[in-house]
Amino acid sequence: MEPKDGSSDRLQLNIEEWTAERRVFSAHTAAAVTPVLHLLNYPAWEVRVDGQTTPSKSYPETGQLVVPLDKGSHQVEVRFRRTWDRTTGGVISV
Repeated sequence: MEPKDGSSDRLQLNIEEWTAERRVFSAHTAAAVTPVLHLLNYPAWEVRVDGQTTPSKSYPETGQLVVPLDKGSHQVEVRFRRTWDRTTGGVISV
């Protein structure tokens, strides 16, 4: 993955957890980067960078979730949270 500025510095990524409903990784970069995750940007995905909720964004061509990161070290958590429609569906199916 190349930084936005085209420099040769690469993103250092450490995957800590990668499950169906939760993705956690740390990243360190010398320039701003925008990782594209292999997830469609469904409204139930909640993105947190350094403990702060961050608005999710989509890669225009595919609708995949992207997480813009500034230069530096970051902790990223992407979690699939319950939405009202999934909760309602669960109640109805019981």
